[in-house]
Amino acid sequence: MLLVLVAILTTGCGAGNFYSGTGSNPTTPILSLSATSLNLGSVGLTASSTTQTLTVTNTGTAALTISNISITGDFSQTNSACSASIAVNATCTISVTFTPTALGTRTGTLTLTSNGTGSPQTVSLTGTGTATVLSLSPTSLAFPSTISGLSSPAQTVTVTNNSSAAVTISTIATTGDFSQQSFGCIGNLAASTTCQILVIFNPTATGTRTGSLTITTSSPSGTQSIALSGTATAAVPILSLSATALTFGTITTGMSSAPQMITATNLGSLALNLSSIAVSGDFTQTSGGCAASLAPRASCQIFVTFSPTATGTRTGTLSVPNNTSAGTQTVSLTGTGAAPVTFAGPSFQVTSQAGIKPIAGASVQLYAAGTSGNGSAPAALLPVALTSSASGAVTVAAGYVCPAANSPLYVVSRGGTVNGATGPNANITLMTAIGACNGITAGAKFVTDEATTVAAVEALVQFYSVGGSIGATASNLTGLTNAFATAATLADPVAGTSPGSTLPSNAGSPAARVNSLANLLNECVVSAPTCSALYTSTAQGTTLATNTLDAAYYLAKSPTSNVAALYSQSVVSTAYTPALAKAPTDWTMFITYSGGGMDSPAGIGVDSTGSVWVSNYFNSASKFSPIGTPVFANGITGAGLYNSYGLALDLSDNAWIPNEQPFTSAGIGSVSELSPAGTSLAGNGFINGGMNYPLSVAIDPNGTVWVVDYGNSHLTLLNSSGTPISGTSGYTTPLFAFPVAVAVDANHYGWIVNQSSNYLTRVAPDGSSFTNYNCCNLASGIALDQFDNAWVANYFGNTVSLVTNAGAVVSGSYSGNGSINHPQGIAVDGGGSMWVANYRAAYLTELSGATSSSPGTALSPAAGIGADADLLEAYAIALDASGSIWVTNQGNNTITKLIGLAVPVKTPLSGLPQLP
Repeated sequence: MLLVLVAILTTGCGAGNFYSGTGSNPTTPILSLSATSLNLGSVGLTASSTTQTLTVTNTGTAALTISNISITGDFSQTNSACSASIAVNATCTISVTFTPTALGTRTGTLTLTSNGTGSPQTVSLTGTGTATVLSLSPTSLAFPSTISGLSSPAQTVTVTNNSSAAVTISTIATTGDFSQQSFGCIGNLAASTTCQILVIFNPTATGTRTGSLTITTSSPSGTQSIALSGTATAAVPILSLSATALTFGTITTGMSSAPQMITATNLGSLALNLSSIAVSGDFTQTSGGCAASLAPRASCQIFVTFSPTATGTRTGTLSVPNNTSAGTQTVSLTGTGAAPVTFAGPSFQVTSQAGIKPIAGASVQLYAAGTSGNGSAPAALLPVALTSSASGAVTVAAGYVCPAANSPLYVVSRGGTVNGATGPNANITLMTAIGACNGITAGAKFVTDEATTVAAVEALVQFYSVGGSIGATASNLTGLTNAFATAATLADPVAGTSPGSTLPSNAGSPAARVNSLANLLNECVVSAPTCSALYTSTAQGTTLATNTLDAAYYLAKSPTSNVAALYSQSVVSTAYTPALAKAPTDWTMFITYSGGGMDSPAGIGVDSTGSVWVSNYFNSASKFSPIGTPVFANGITGAGLYNSYGLALDLSDNAWIPNEQPFTSAGIGSVSELSPAGTSLAGNGFINGGMNYPLSVAIDPNGTVWVVDYGNSHLTLLNSSGTPISGTSGYTTPLFAFPVAVAVDANHYGWIVNQSSNYLTRVAPDGSSFTNYNCCNLASGIALDQFDNAWVANYFGNTVSLVTNAGAVVSGSYSGNGSINHPQGIAVDGGGSMWVANYRAAYLTELSGATSSSPGTALSPAAGIGADADLLEAYAIALDASGSIWVTNQGNNTITKLIGLAVPVKTPLSGLPQLP
């Protein structure tokens, strides 16, 4: 009998079925396909379609073996277990993808060769190539050599929708040691628009590392990928020092300079071991956090002080041993020792008074301020203290020897009997800040009373220590001298009344506040039994003052404590008028200044002399002396000044001011540079480098000027001559979102605040890397502390954020006990505390620094500090070398000096804050 086997392959949506005639072989494998044709739709050129799956089933009675799977045309396949033996009734799958290389209909064939009946079997493939909907540029990324465990600079992939309709991007993913962050890509990408994807290489092992970036979109865009590659090197520690040399200038032998700071940073990915840091010569060092091991990306500080033991040039070396392949790194140290130059002072008279009552029998000593640190021991210039007469007077004979011609002098009067009292009062200690030794006129007459005491202590609180010691570092004579000058504006050292004769005519009088505090002291001076209440109300914890001078000091240190109780005590005396009519919010001493051409004042900075520069939004700049006298009565105009918010001072005391307008041949806006004399060093402003509404500026100690371009979210870098060093259009990255502020760290990186996102961006000085930190809330200001930590003022979040130098976000929610209200300006003092200017509240907020046991803790009350100081729309804040805080008030065209609140800082501020 003739046997006929007929195999019929049926097609359709279900699996193919084989039908056999009578007498089929009971051990025949049969390959059954779920479809005999596939249409993969329309796909843009070079893109890939959505994968379609074909199911292979062995419907026979013996094991099926597929020996070959081939595919032709613009199609590719991957399969799951189809190359292995397929048991009876078992399945495997084949995934087919279409990647057109040309327009129009594209065809191909999938061929399966097996031991099954009817082999080989085919599936016809079709698809349509369309014009590219999405394009990726570049089509591959190769990353530079990167240390394993660290991250490379980000590289940008631009996605372009070339079509006339929106395309939906559903997922973006990377494989291998790569990560990505997209900006505006996920979701619908509008027609004819672009978005960016940042890709970072994060090697986890050494050698060549590969991966891919894949974008999945709605049909017909399909899936597109680009290849990623990079080379990783072994993890190592890398020591970077912020400077290779320190110069200390001239210091008198036997005295010490202010410390200068070197920042050590581990740029590697292994722990950096630091051991036995040492200095030679007339130098000493202390380290700030430079322990035996420094983690990757972490920084620490080394502080070096110069104390010459002889005259002339003195040299030394700071040595930093470490475990890097480079070995010990060194910093050369240079300073000049100068012989002390003494000055013989002229004769003058001092009268000790309680109000207008003379104090007889007081012990009066003349001092020259100390020079070995804040609050250091002064030099007593009289071999024996003088005793005041019945009129309260003593005469200081000529010939006393001042340590230097410009040594600041002050008088302290202790004890004595107030006219009308029954006996001496040991609680009495009064002070007058006289000024420079060579500034005293022979025969001059001074008064020491409660008003001069208040003035001296308030102005000199950062230089005072208990017992009447006034001193500063030898390198901060300017800050100390300016503080003496401020004391003279608060109370006249000649008349003993407030205000002083040197208070500028454009200043608000501090007399009522000074007089209330003078009355508070007067009550104790004239009546010893009342002193206990004063001492209790001014106590520092459990420490009580034992005299009126130290009580005044404790009050100045803690102006928000026991305010009501102290005011109640002050009204008992009426020796000084006018006095405050009601209790103040706190006892902060302040002076507000107008004039000088201010018109919507914004940026503010303090130069090396203590003079204060202000940028005004309405086309001018202003400059004031350290005591607030306008240097230019009507301000400075021209020089390209036009709608200005920011200001920074370089180390030559030149003021750099960004101007949002006008339109120029090179862009929009400019940067003006003004000399200390107020003349333009930039014509009508520097305009090149891609400026577009430049808003903020910061200056690196190396002279590089960082300018934030708000209008186009770019960053322009200029050298000290105003020439762009960041290309014709500046640096930019999708990470920028309306940048508004910048600060420069010890490694010369810029930290950029973005007002339209929650990110802080760290930028390499050559623009090679941009790193984002999700830390903030629509911020407006930034300050870096002594340890390279970033503190960010979140204007719309009513908080302050802290990001460490290693990029760790410590907190984004410091609220200052709820006192922070639209923070705009922020600054760090010499002790590391944060000072915040609240644009929508009439006070400042103080926060504890990064080295405290609880960073970001409010040191000021919920009502802030300085609430009586006439602050209105406080925009910017700057600190000086005397410890005063200067604030611009946009709302009333003034600036305010809050006296002695902060630890002094070196000015001008360039780079990280330092002690002067």
